Amino acid sequence: MMGQPEWPIHNRRVLIIAWIAIVLAGAYRCFGPIEYDPHDSARMVEEAARMGHSLYEFGEFRDPYQTLNTGPTAHTAPGFPAVVAAVYRIFGDKAAGAYAVQLVEATAVVAEIALLPVVMQALGTNLFTGVVGALIFVMGVRRYSYWEANYVGLLLMIAALLACRYVRVSSINVAPKAGRVALSPRSPWLLACALGLVWGAILLTGPSAGSIWLAWVFAGAWLSARRGFPYAWLPALILPLILIAPWEWRNYRVFHAFVPLRSSFGLELRISNNPCAKVTVWLNRHGQKCYEHPNEVVAEAEKVGNLGEAEYNRRQLRQALKWIAANPGRTLNLSRQRFVLFWLPAPGRRIAIWVIDAATLLSLAGLWALYRFNRTGFAICVIFLLIYPLPYYLIQADERYRIPVLWVTFGLAALGCTALLQAVTKRAPHGAMARTA
Repeated sequence: MMGQPEWPIHNRRVLIIAWIAIVLAGAYRCFGPIEYDPHDSARMVEEAARMGHSLYEFGEFRDPYQTLNTGPTAHTAPGFPAVVAAVYRIFGDKAAGAYAVQLVEATAVVAEIALLPVVMQALGTNLFTGVVGALIFVMGVRRYSYWEANYVGLLLMIAALLACRYVRVSSINVAPKAGRVALSPRSPWLLACALGLVWGAILLTGPSAGSIWLAWVFAGAWLSARRGFPYAWLPALILPLILIAPWEWRNYRVFHAFVPLRSSFGLELRISNNPCAKVTVWLNRHGQKCYEHPNEVVAEAEKVGNLGEAEYNRRQLRQALKWIAANPGRTLNLSRQRFVLFWLPAPGRRIAIWVIDAATLLSLAGLWALYRFNRTGFAICVIFLLIYPLPYYLIQADERYRIPVLWVTFGLAALGCTALLQAVTKRAPHGAMARTA
């Protein structure tokens, strides 16, 4: 049994006041820069935002590129474009709509900040650690109003809460008799259903997190069998598949091919792995031109229109894989540099990136501390940190790709701070927490 790192502030009222103050500071940080511009209108540069506008204007997902109208698309998953379209239906696609899209995304970020202490407690730490994590979040917050990243981050936090609750409930509940399914608020079945619904929303918004879902499904099957609920995990597998089925059927009817949630992986892989490919999106788009993307090059958009999006991306994927196979050393070098930039982006003059880099280093100490006193929380965090980034080591680096799991880094950094300070001051741990399987 190993005690978790503590801090002298044990007054819950003080911590809650600090929590509220930090959330208000986060709200100021997120909402402050947003200004109503009467000359503004719908954002028509980013592909996901264009898909949202097409859904608003035409009632279908189409024309993701600013260079040319290319027809039906699955360039991104439908979740975020649907949010954008819903906002435009309420506020229109002029200044009010553009303003509202930014406000909705900022609200999602503030919700992440507010929720972090709750998630960190569920993962096995204390309220103080969660409040410190929220403070780090405020200092390192990154916002991208016309991308889905922060929506995915919020959904992943909710999924983590439900997963922790599932583990706890399955450890204290008595398995039902054969043939009976208990659906009380403390039922693993009910929690698995809720988790399945959340994961369905995640897959329809940020499919890159799908690898985490698969890892959780396997872990949930093993844990459930071990604790006498051999089938309780099934809703977490089945419900997401049911929720994504209409989108997959739509893609099959439109493209006459299987498109796994989004179609753009082949394009992104080819842009990131070719004779003149650079490490980052910015470097690919500047200097020596190495960014033959349909959103910027008319000739490429014409290929999409002529071939169809699915076939175009299949050809892009074949080109990328052929180049990777012929240039393993160059590919490995690019991936190595992208690995470094994913975890330690170059800060320049941006304070938020300095905070993220420092938090990344502190999170290693936090992860070790979590391993020592709560194995369940450790396992959940490790799955996020090890599995989620894997696709991004293969494609051009960009800061926004890490946003959905930044909250894990901020929470672990707070735990690392308390653990290191406790070690330096040689304070005896107050209380103890049983290691959970």
